[in-house]
Amino acid sequence: MSEQGNGAKAARIESRITTGNLITMGSIIAVGLIAWGTLTADFRALAQRVETNDKRDEKTGDTLKTLEGSIIRIETEQQAVRREAERLGRQLDRIESLIRNGSPAVAPVPPTFRVP
Repeated sequence: MSEQGNGAKAARIESRITTGNLITMGSIIAVGLIAWGTLTADFRALAQRVETNDKRDEKTGDTLKTLEGSIIRIETEQQAVRREAERLGRQLDRIESLIRNGSPAVAPVPPTFRVP
């Protein structure tokens, strides 16, 4: 090493490659390749998981649409049943009123209950 003016020695860079340099470079490259392989495998697994969740979300969405249609149909049927029950209740009230008042003949009313 050469000396500087204040008595400290300056570092010298040698232009030759030693076995230690090769081992160090090989180790760095090997670690880099291992890290790259690990990350690639992790990204593939993550992409597969995302794809699986997307498919499950699509199935869930389809199921929810089907359930929504079923709920609407049930609500419609419930409204029809409620209207029919109210109609039958009014009819029963009229029949009871006729019986209490002593009406001579009560004609039966044909059933009209229908569920859409």
